[in-house]
Amino acid sequence: MTTNRNPQWDAVIRICHWLTLALIIAAWWAVETHGEYPKGSAERALWMDRHVTFGLAIWLLTVFRLGWRAIHAAPQVAMPAWQRRFASAVQAGLYLVLLAMPVFGMAARQFAQRDVTFAGLFSLPQWVSEADPAWAEWFAEVHETVFWPALLVLAGAHAAGALWHQFGVKDNLIGRMFWSRR
Repeated sequence: MTTNRNPQWDAVIRICHWLTLALIIAAWWAVETHGEYPKGSAERALWMDRHVTFGLAIWLLTVFRLGWRAIHAAPQVAMPAWQRRFASAVQAGLYLVLLAMPVFGMAARQFAQRDVTFAGLFSLPQWVSEADPAWAEWFAEVHETVFWPALLVLAGAHAAGALWHQFGVKDNLIGRMFWSRR
């Protein structure tokens, strides 16, 4: 991997960053909307299928993004070592949650003997042979009550750090994720 002396992230990472945010919002919106319909209704199932599709898309995009990051260097930013370590830990936590949360959601559906489909285009193979409500509930619980709050805290820390750099340090750190020339 070569050193990136450009102060901005490359276009692929910038697109992945904002698309990930859009997909997270879409997944949250879909699962919230699904709750407005009665259990067993077609509308409720449709919104849950959308939630699953967005979750799979987040997982696939995160895998792609990590692969891209492995061969494309991050821009160099001057900051104290402790800030760099903290930012790296937050970023690693975000990647971990973005990978694990969809996996736990898929596992919950598998143990509930429900299809894991992507936009109606394909379904993942069923790798759990019999329904196990206890495991389905456990995976769903971790998906919702561990990973969702972790995602919110990590995303909040990420955004707070970016805003602090932008407006406190005034180093135009946020500009690295946009198409500005500053």
